[in-house]
Amino acid sequence: MADFRPQLFRKYTVPPEQHARHKKVVLAAINKMIIEGGVDDDLGGHVPLDFTGFADMGYTDYHIKDNRYTDKRHWKQPILEAIRPFIQHWAENFGAREHDIQMMWFAQYKQGNQFKWHTHEGCNASAIYFLEAPTEEDVTEFFGIDMPELKEGDVACFPSMIPHRAMKKDSKKRKTVIGMNINIANIRSDLHRFTWSKD
Repeated sequence: MADFRPQLFRKYTVPPEQHARHKKVVLAAINKMIIEGGVDDDLGGHVPLDFTGFADMGYTDYHIKDNRYTDKRHWKQPILEAIRPFIQHWAENFGAREHDIQMMWFAQYKQGNQFKWHTHEGCNASAIYFLEAPTEEDVTEFFGIDMPELKEGDVACFPSMIPHRAMKKDSKKRKTVIGMNINIANIRSDLHRFTWSKD
């Protein structure tokens, strides 16, 4: 039997109908939070949140630590349903029995926004879901690897120490990505006998 080696970095594509559905729901939830300047709490009050001010992004919740928000990100569940099978497949191709999505955030870019070269710390894997990427410049650039061509609706999985960046945006069309920090773990002890999947 052929021995198909796992890919260190990999592209997956969310089915178009599923992507369109999730894009509509998630963008509506994010836009509502930005317009209202926060979210409602469980007691009927309002939790004010500032989605600006992190790096050179337009809007993001990466820096928000208030658990009244982080514990109930309303846009998170549809994304998890869409991309979890991809993360599981990628992890299994390294002989990992477990994967843990430790952190998830959105980032929106408008004209002039960017995010310079960086890595993700505190995890061994990362993923980016291109929720809204209308132009070629909206695709993340990776340093030192030849990532397959990416577009809106794709999910890029890669080791978290690989430097990457969001290039400065010239277009007036908005870009939205979902970032994830992941740990893959519980590697098979008989890994040398493990046959990887071709798919």
